[in-house]
Amino acid sequence: MEHIVSVIDNDTRVRQFLVRLLRSQHFHVADFASVQAFLRRQISPVPSCVIVDINLPATDEDDVVKALVKIGRGFPVIFYHRQRYHPDVGEGDKSRRF
Repeated sequence: MEHIVSVIDNDTRVRQFLVRLLRSQHFHVADFASVQAFLRRQISPVPSCVIVDINLPATDEDDVVKALVKIGRGFPVIFYHRQRYHPDVGEGDKSRRF
């Protein structure tokens, strides 16, 4: 089974940087400019990991989590933010666990 890391970020430069970084470490990578584009794609095979910017426009973090849960298989999700501090990071409530 091929393992795929999916990168979701609307900033092309950041997305390309992450893709190059992951590929340099021999990961198979699929990249998307939005969560909607990620969800429209047939997830086959299911991603091994999803890396997503938590501040994408028109995206609510909880909606992202719910959509990923609907895919039906557990996999790690890494949320990141390009600023130094984000008040939601580290709260770790149970609704965000898969």
